Amino acid sequence: MRTTPGPIARDPSTGPGRSVHCFRSPSSGTEPTAPALWTSPQRPLTQGSDLWHLSRVTARTVRSDRSASRVAIRQVPGERSPTLSVMRSWDRNTNLWRTAMTNNRRTINRTSVIAVGNQKGGVGKTTTTVNLAAALGTMGYKSLIIDLDANCGATRCLRVPPDSYQGSYEVMLGDEDPVSVALETDPEEGIELPDGVSLIPANRDLERVDSELIKVHRLTDYRDCLRRPIEKVVATGRWNFVFLDTAPNINTPTAAAYRVAEWFILAATPERLAIEGLNDAMSDIETVRQYNNPNLRLLGVVLSCVNRRTRLATEIIGWVEETFRDAGEFGDFKSRISSTVEVPMAQQLGKTILQTEPGHKVAEEYRQLAKEVMDRLQHAADEDGAGEGSHGEAA
Repeated sequence: MRTTPGPIARDPSTGPGRSVHCFRSPSSGTEPTAPALWTSPQRPLTQGSDLWHLSRVTARTVRSDRSASRVAIRQVPGERSPTLSVMRSWDRNTNLWRTAMTNNRRTINRTSVIAVGNQKGGVGKTTTTVNLAAALGTMGYKSLIIDLDANCGATRCLRVPPDSYQGSYEVMLGDEDPVSVALETDPEEGIELPDGVSLIPANRDLERVDSELIKVHRLTDYRDCLRRPIEKVVATGRWNFVFLDTAPNINTPTAAAYRVAEWFILAATPERLAIEGLNDAMSDIETVRQYNNPNLRLLGVVLSCVNRRTRLATEIIGWVEETFRDAGEFGDFKSRISSTVEVPMAQQLGKTILQTEPGHKVAEEYRQLAKEVMDRLQHAADEDGAGEGSHGEAA
């Protein structure tokens, strides 16, 4: 069958003017033919069982196209180039290609639900959520941010008008389907989100959500209001990650997030009050594990706005490392997010630093944090799989 090459991405390792090509077959009336070979002028890449290793190409978007039977890769300027693999299989039930992405050995084959919080405000919680999701987007992963704070931090951070769209309030009451209200980049609506990021916005109605939930859940625990929505989101397989951006207090949306999350990321700045909030949050996690959600696990502690030149910051960082070394399964994240004016400047534009200054040191720190998150999730998946295997052998 005749094949036609088409350039789709620059390979930064081969110099200017060189491209990576995908050989594709013309569309036929039967199942589409998968890309036969990915090549680079200096590094030919071999096909192996529907797995193509796209070496040294940074993927910003991965798109399935049935008619052309190809996967499109776009280079992100100024970013380092992780090894990306695309594995595709034909789904006879939906007549669509199903695409799974791996970054080195990391495979996303299920949705991870991660809550982000602290019992104190102004500690970089929302900034961490939005920039971490954006960093994962540069690695080819898709994230859904659910804003559960009545102050609408993530919503405003991404320059979405809080009162213009239905969002988490309607989802918690069961009035709207979570997938249908998830916002994505829409130039006509003036919405420009980071690549790979979707948002369920918040609005001020969350302040009165308790009284409304009590009316709806007269015979059940209204703090389980996120269970069915999260189950629906996970069932779609549309996102690799769901980030629950919580309020800096244990209100109903925050309590609901604790009950449905698999993982919790604690966010803090190197300040004493912020660190005290970490202790309160750790206590809350243990309480929820005991009574409501035994599957909730601490993924790590993120320190933001770090100025290593001050003695106070150095002392607090040392204290965090010592205190949280054995917290959860992994302790604190080794990636520290430095203090910079570029982050709030990007937020004023409704963007992340990975969009406005992708080559900045802090943008790279967020990418390192994203890789560390992936490493920890992969390690946990490996451990869980090994545990299931040993139980099976014992049975």
